[in-house]
Amino acid sequence: MQRRTNAQPKIRRYKKIYHKANFRPVKTVLFIVGLVAIFFLSWSLYRPIISFFSGDFSSVPEVSDSTDSELSHPESNPEPVAPPEDLPDDTSIRAVYMPIDLLYDSDLLTDFVDTLTRNNINHVMLDIKNADGYLTYISELNALQNSSVIMNGAISNMQDTVALLHAHGFGVIAKIHVFRDPAGSRSDYDKAIHYLDSNLFWLDDSPENGGKTWLNPCSQRARDYVLSITEEVASMGFDIILFDDVRFPGKLGSAYTDYGVEVTQENKDDYLKEFISQASQELSSYDTEIFISSPAADSLSADPFSYGIKPVLLASGGYAPTLYPADYDSALSPYDAVEEQLKQLAPYLSSDAGLPFLPLLQAFDGYTYDDIFQQVSALADAGFDSYVLYSEDGQYDFPTVSYP
Repeated sequence: MQRRTNAQPKIRRYKKIYHKANFRPVKTVLFIVGLVAIFFLSWSLYRPIISFFSGDFSSVPEVSDSTDSELSHPESNPEPVAPPEDLPDDTSIRAVYMPIDLLYDSDLLTDFVDTLTRNNINHVMLDIKNADGYLTYISELNALQNSSVIMNGAISNMQDTVALLHAHGFGVIAKIHVFRDPAGSRSDYDKAIHYLDSNLFWLDDSPENGGKTWLNPCSQRARDYVLSITEEVASMGFDIILFDDVRFPGKLGSAYTDYGVEVTQENKDDYLKEFISQASQELSSYDTEIFISSPAADSLSADPFSYGIKPVLLASGGYAPTLYPADYDSALSPYDAVEEQLKQLAPYLSSDAGLPFLPLLQAFDGYTYDDIFQQVSALADAGFDSYVLYSEDGQYDFPTVSYP
C-alpha cells in the first residue's frame, strides 16, 4: 500500500487595508457631541450586518493522515434542517457558484449576497467534496475524525451556514465529486482502483503529468464512503445535492485498471445506476433533490466511454449538464452554442420525459454580461428558466437589471 502526504489546497484570505485618521489636539464640546451621535448611528447600522454574518467561520489547523476504519454514521443523526416557509413562491432556480473563500470575509460576503439579491439570484452552489476529494466542511462522521480528507481551513459550522443562507432567501446546492476523488481513494487502498496484478494505486495519467487516483465505482466500500458523506450533507439542510463525476475514468490507461470484478462497456452503467439508486434510498427521508451533472458533450457522444450509456439516462432525479460554449464550439456565439446543445438534448428534455433540468452556464474566461445573457436567453427561448452560473473565482459580470 502506497502512502503520500496530501498537498492540500490553501484557502485564499482577503485582507483589508485600514487607515488611521489624525485628529487635531483641540476638540470642542460640540465636536465631541457630534462624534457621539455618529457613533450611535454607526452602531445601529453595524449590528444588523453583524447579526447577518454571526456564524463562526473559523479555520481549523492542519490535520494529519489517518487510516480510515469502517464508516459509520454519527451516534446521533441531526434532524433535517427545513428551508424557511416564507421563501418566495418561485419554482425556477437561478443560481451561482459561490467559492468557499467568501465565507471567511464578511465584507466580501455582504457585497456578494447584495449583488445576488439585486440580480434576482435565488440559489447558491457550494463545493462540499471538491474535485481533489477534500471535504470543505468538518465532518462529524466517526471514521473521518482527524482525517486527511478534511481540507485545511474547512468550515466548522456548515449547518449554520446553510441555515443563514436560507434565512435570507437563498436555496443552497451542495456539489459533490463522486468517484474522481484523489484524497479519498488515497486514504484507503480498498476503496481505490488498482493496477492489474499489483497492489499499486491506478493513476489516470503518468505521475509526471499529474496522474490522479480514483475511487472504485464497483466497490461497495467506496460507495458507502460517498453515501455517508451525502447523507450527512443532506442532514445539514441542503436543498439540492449535485453529483459530479458519477463515472468511470476515461480511456487513458484504462487497459490496466483492476476493479475487482469484470467491467465491460456494457455493464458500466449498472454500477453507476446502483450508486444513484442507493443515494436516492439514503436520502428518502430528507427533503433534498439529487441532480446528476456531466458535460453535455458526454450525453451527445456516440460512445460515452466513462458511463456505458449516455449520462442523461442515469439522471433519474434531475439532470445538470454543463453547457459551456468553450467546451462545445468557441467559434459559435454563446447563444448559438447553448441553443445547439439544447436541440440535441431535446429528446431527453421533453415534457413527456419529465426530467428536472438545471444546466450550468459559463461565466468564466472573461465572459461579460452580454455573454451570460445570451446563454440565459437561449434557455428561456427553449422553455427553460433554471440555471447555475459558474465562475470558479466567484467573479460575475452582473448587470444592473435582472436576467430573464
